[in-house]
Amino acid sequence: MSAKKIARTKEDCQSCQYSGTVAEMQCCNYILITRHMRKCPARQCTRYKKGTRIKLTDDYIV
Repeated sequence: MSAKKIARTKEDCQSCQYSGTVAEMQCCNYILITRHMRKCPARQCTRYKKGTRIKLTDDYIV
């Protein structure tokens, strides 16, 4: 079984599909996109998924 990548640096977070920005500050949009809590601190994130950012649309807003 392969281990999940743990995002530990700002650069890791920036390359994650779930990353976003609010008022020019980096944030995690995991909860908005998946509608589930991340259940881990940001610097020990196990939900990291490298790729192009997922754009938030009205479908993601509850």
